[in-house]
Amino acid sequence: MAFTILEVVEFAGFAACLVFFVLFCIQLTKRRKTLFGLSKRMYAVGAALVFVAACMMFYALFVEPSEIEVRQLVVEAGVQARFVFISDAHVPSFNPAVFDKIREQEPDAILFGGDVRGMLMFSDTPESAAENSEFFSNLSSIAPVYAVSGNHDWGLPQMDATFLINEKAVVNGVTVCGVDDRRPAEVTGCDIALVHSLENLRFSGNSSVTFLGHTHGGGINLPVITENVLNVLVCSGCGTYRYGEHIVDGKRIYVTSGIVNHVRFMAMPEIVVVDAVK
Repeated sequence: MAFTILEVVEFAGFAACLVFFVLFCIQLTKRRKTLFGLSKRMYAVGAALVFVAACMMFYALFVEPSEIEVRQLVVEAGVQARFVFISDAHVPSFNPAVFDKIREQEPDAILFGGDVRGMLMFSDTPESAAENSEFFSNLSSIAPVYAVSGNHDWGLPQMDATFLINEKAVVNGVTVCGVDDRRPAEVTGCDIALVHSLENLRFSGNSSVTFLGHTHGGGINLPVITENVLNVLVCSGCGTYRYGEHIVDGKRIYVTSGIVNHVRFMAMPEIVVVDAVK
């Protein structure tokens, strides 16, 4: 089983909380006023803080990642159609219940914003390739799939999906563009554009709306910290526009939190129901 860096940090936090709690219990049984230089009162305060932190970690590891939000978005396209947009599956690290959630929406097509491969399992093994293929096979059993590649998706074999490599396709009367993440080029004349990362937004042309992924909604959303870390380490603006609907450089964008179920705090996994209207 492979773990992400965030999960390693969370497990380390749990271990640190456990160690402090053990020291607190030891201190309660001792007659001495201090243990390692800390008073019983300090241990009591620390224990309370540790308890709160442990509850937050438990939530971020085991509660929020298992949930799936259903978001709604309307796009003017001159025709009526329904799509479901998802991104960042990082197979096998996603909740399989996502297939049922998508099926309930009865979409005309499914739009995938990139990163089917796992984050630490670099997916060059036959087993990983089979898991990636099964993911798209399950999606295509619900509706046709149109996808773009993500930064983890190099050398993918043939899948049950139409990958839009700097090209467009007419899907139920709606023109969908796809910008390749590794070799992007501008595609114009689209109602909907699929772009994996915000740094390639300029290639989405004059689309009515651009759907993006990559940020996982911030993953662990902490005031000020998450925004600045993503802006510095991921891409310029990736922290500022890490989730939701925004206007950037005059373009309407929607950044999804993705469906990968790694550690999350205030960044619940989601599917986005996109209703095209006249």
